[in-house]
Amino acid sequence: MNQIPLVAIIDDDHSFQFMTRTLLDRSRKVKNIVQFRDGEEAFDYFIANKNDPDRIPDLLFVDIQMPYLTGWQLLKKLIKSGMEKQINTVVICSSSERSSYTEFSDSFDNLDAFLEKPLSRDDIEKVLDKKLNEMIGGNSNV
Repeated sequence: MNQIPLVAIIDDDHSFQFMTRTLLDRSRKVKNIVQFRDGEEAFDYFIANKNDPDRIPDLLFVDIQMPYLTGWQLLKKLIKSGMEKQINTVVICSSSERSSYTEFSDSFDNLDAFLEKPLSRDDIEKVLDKKLNEMIGGNSNV
């Protein structure tokens, strides 16, 4: 079975992280998962592993509203960092933040989806299937 090598969950809500990780684990479509409490912690990890593409996630589930660095600020910093590996990103937020997505989404080429909390199994499956199809079809942006 094909699996996505590494997925990251970046969210300050521990309950959301637990639920998302559970959905990812149950899908059996993800080999490894890394989790971060906020954008700053995630950014530090990315910079520390910048030269090791196997340690850079292939897919990110990023919350927009987080302390220290918002999801948008994190994505902007990752782009400016010159990271060689392209990372597909799923932006996650509450319905009240939808206007933020509309405002910023055109600035980022690798946004694959916009999902509202709470995530469903179907939401996760669609994103994972899309990523796996890109990887298998050779049209991977990673």
